[in-house]
Amino acid sequence: MAREAFITLWREEAGFTNLLNGFSFVAHLFPDADHWLVDHCNSDERLQALVKQRYDKIYFSFSFSSQYQKISPYLNDRWVIGGPAASVLHRFHVDTPAEIVLGSFEEYLGIETSCRFTDYWRDHLDQLPAKKLVYNCSVGNRCYWNKCTFCDSGLYGSDDCERRAIGSVLAQLRPISIGTSTVRLSTDSMTPKQFEEVMRSPIRRKIPLSFMFRADPAFTRVLKTTKHDTRGLYVSMGVEVLSQAGMDILNKGIDINDVFEITRLFIEKGGKVKWFLMNRHPFMTKAMADDCIANIQRMKKEFGKFPKYKLMIKNVGPTYWPTEATAQTFGKYRHVKQNMWEAYLNLPSEAVLDQDRRINCALRDSGIVQLYPEWYDTITRTKKPRKDIEPLF
Repeated sequence: MAREAFITLWREEAGFTNLLNGFSFVAHLFPDADHWLVDHCNSDERLQALVKQRYDKIYFSFSFSSQYQKISPYLNDRWVIGGPAASVLHRFHVDTPAEIVLGSFEEYLGIETSCRFTDYWRDHLDQLPAKKLVYNCSVGNRCYWNKCTFCDSGLYGSDDCERRAIGSVLAQLRPISIGTSTVRLSTDSMTPKQFEEVMRSPIRRKIPLSFMFRADPAFTRVLKTTKHDTRGLYVSMGVEVLSQAGMDILNKGIDINDVFEITRLFIEKGGKVKWFLMNRHPFMTKAMADDCIANIQRMKKEFGKFPKYKLMIKNVGPTYWPTEATAQTFGKYRHVKQNMWEAYLNLPSEAVLDQDRRINCALRDSGIVQLYPEWYDTITRTKKPRKDIEPLF
């Protein structure tokens, strides 16, 4: 009988334990496999012990290059690696002895998409330090829009948007006995139909759920017509730039007014929202900068009445382009991703804007300060704002 093992990385973060990857939909197929929980920050000793076991197969899934860096010294032909970032290894011709899975592990195993969720790590909770647990539950892959000019998710892997029966999956989630947990419903973008099922699910009263979705008018219709509230839900939206013209260049396919309306409805019904903004947009013009500043003021006016934790804004780094052709079309000052480290390494200045919603690094490099130098101190807060300049906040 073949000896097999799965690796689940974890990391302690501000009072909770974050399970960084997992095999919840295929673990039931390997009842005799060993499950190794490995501390991402102190992994060497544990990984050395693992490779000495002489397993026939070692399965690993990763989403960021920092995770790949942890296991790369131990790779050999017994390893099978997949996950959201595995295609980057293939794209950039990374020399690895491991077998790369470009699709899902279910595709690799030759089975249909599974809806059987197994919290296989539950028997190992005593190895984890924090009493609050955050873990992934993959409910699909790919984005149903899949047309944003900066995104490369559609370049690799299957052409199909694979979706699990989310109602069935949610019914299998269980609270943990040692403390609280939050589940990330992992997918590039949840569909309106999936969102309706999440809204109906009673599990969010026991387990908070977080997920990505688009500022699509279809979600507005759901929020306006549903009898359910959004308590226990935490959504993230890729806004990218607070200018409609900028959104159109990025081919977001959304309207800035829908961003504001969906955010307002979601918060009013009890949920929490996070906006992702990119910076260093090479196409930024004075008119776009004016739009951004106006929408910052609008944000203060419309959301300032809510508790500060209800709306967070995160800077997710500069605009990178998936191909050279796209880079030449949209931004000669920004280069295409040249290697996997640029593609998936956590980019610098990923600061969350402070709770007063002061605009710091998320707009500092967006082009606004190049067009309006007098706003620099107000935006960055690196110095005391000039008295003759009205602050944004």
